[in-house]
Amino acid sequence: MEITKHARKRLEQRKITLNTGNMDMLAKMVDIAYKKGSREALLMLDNIAFVVNIKNRRLVTVLSKDDMNENIITNVDSVVFA
Repeated sequence: MEITKHARKRLEQRKITLNTGNMDMLAKMVDIAYKKGSREALLMLDNIAFVVNIKNRRLVTVLSKDDMNENIITNVDSVVFA
């Protein structure tokens, strides 16, 4: 999965590290969303929200639970929980 410059910045700012296991799980979640016809999905893994462009397999942004203070995520058409 490609990680955009914006997403890299958010990962760094929020001190979130992704290991191989996390990346493998995210890839599986992207596959599930793709099979269901999703275009933009919110993937929830370990209390971290990943917004992914499914068609391009591109991680767009990342939010930790603490960053979700408004409790709303827009511009997604599906949610996948790990």
